Amino acid sequence: MSGFTVLDPKLPAQARVRFVLSDAEGNPATVEFFYQAPGQPVQQVTQAGSNPAVLATSSQGVEHELPWNFADESALPDDAHFVDDVRVFASIAGGIQELVLGANGASIGLGNDAPVVSQVEPPLDEVPGIVLVRLLVSDTSSDVVSIQVEYDIVGDLPDTGWKLARPAQETSTPEFGLRDVVASKDATSLAFFWDTNVDLADLERDVRLRFTPADSVVTGSSEVSPSFRVDNNAEPIATVSGDLLLVNPDQRAGIPIPYIVRDEESDEVQVVFQWKRPNEDFPLLPDTVNEINAILADPVQRRERHICTEYPTWVEGRVVPIDSTHVRLPELATTASSILAHGLVGRELEMLRASNVPKPIAATWASNPLNHPIAALPIGDGIEALVLDRSSPGAWRLRQI
Repeated sequence: MSGFTVLDPKLPAQARVRFVLSDAEGNPATVEFFYQAPGQPVQQVTQAGSNPAVLATSSQGVEHELPWNFADESALPDDAHFVDDVRVFASIAGGIQELVLGANGASIGLGNDAPVVSQVEPPLDEVPGIVLVRLLVSDTSSDVVSIQVEYDIVGDLPDTGWKLARPAQETSTPEFGLRDVVASKDATSLAFFWDTNVDLADLERDVRLRFTPADSVVTGSSEVSPSFRVDNNAEPIATVSGDLLLVNPDQRAGIPIPYIVRDEESDEVQVVFQWKRPNEDFPLLPDTVNEINAILADPVQRRERHICTEYPTWVEGRVVPIDSTHVRLPELATTASSILAHGLVGRELEMLRASNVPKPIAATWASNPLNHPIAALPIGDGIEALVLDRSSPGAWRLRQI
């Protein structure tokens, strides 16, 4: 016998015992099947047809597949709930008698339990925009689980009932807000990011979330979160392009992070990035700008809160003139050596004036392009400016100088 396995062991109506019987002369073989639940004596299989059974063989091998309704076996649960480490094996008259996994035996989990969601933790305070909700999901057989996420507006009249919740960064609302998660028997920690900017755009409401887990066989019971308040008052939103971030090779000690920041009023926005290792949670940040700025100003707290440090995209140093078209940059051999990894060709060299005191430069112009400047607005790094100039009484022009 070879290739011994139990197929579809979750549902008793679909379970099959598959194996191959080989015999040089092609003589029929008498095979007897057994199983053993943990802590129980060995039992003869009674729900897979005749046992013992006389089965065909050949020199090349004959594959057999026997249906097995394991839920009706006396030593296994009749409701087919999950039992781990069940031994199933066969004995061949005149052949191998000891248990050899994969040859004439297997140690498997039989049956299936519904996955369970627990410890749903919504935000404690009023929240806007992208809302983080933490939860645990477990499954006795560590199945791959998907979780349907729905929301309900508390006290909404008329009552619109439960509706599918839109996960963050999705362009449409899927049936399962959390998909294809391996749920361990000891519970897997998950985080659901709810995009209330879509589901509760411009609304301030008390809401609750309902999580319903399902594996490939059965749907588990729903778990409803405590109610919490969502206030969408057009606060800024940052979105990281995770796919582009994950494929970055990180060969130069700096990772570009593509992201988008949106704000309804086009206000200036400060973005703080955090990092974490696998199986860790992001350290929580305070809710006020002043508290966050205090953390950013403290190197110790930055490390404790896993604040990302910006990778410098520029370096500075001395410029030593050689001739009218060449300079020497000593720092490229020392403190600015990291820029060599990115290459120098095509880069811009900006030479600052030696004096730190601003002074007029109009005297160096071949001709003064301005008549009566009234105001100036610097552009970019201040090398150029937009100047409002009165060219003549009652006549105005805007010039780039």
